[in-house]
Amino acid sequence: MPVYNTDPIWLKEALDSVVAQWCGAWELICVDDASPMPHVREILKRYGNLDPRIRLILLDRNGGIAKATNAGIFAAIGDYVAFLDHGDYLEPDAVYKLLRASKGEPELIYSHETIREKPSQV
Repeated sequence: MPVYNTDPIWLKEALDSVVAQWCGAWELICVDDASPMPHVREILKRYGNLDPRIRLILLDRNGGIAKATNAGIFAAIGDYVAFLDHGDYLEPDAVYKLLRASKGEPELIYSHETIREKPSQV
């Protein structure tokens, strides 16, 4: 998950949605692309300390989404790689459904997204 200056509400929601997966066979690699907003690293470090499946890569210089995504791919240790944006939300059964779809060893698994409005800040 490449991360850059994410709204704290959205970042926490994305992280919480991964932690809430009822299939625990996942690893989340968060790559902070040198976000200047201090809350980003604070939130990522807090979640990384709470769950060992959340790994952090903290880039010193902003390289853009492609560089951050590639850093995460190269650090992955699992058999499969799925992409998650820093403002995305996973349904609680998403990992299970992706693993179920991997039976039979397909070359590619595609999943779809639903776009939603940004939550209002109160």
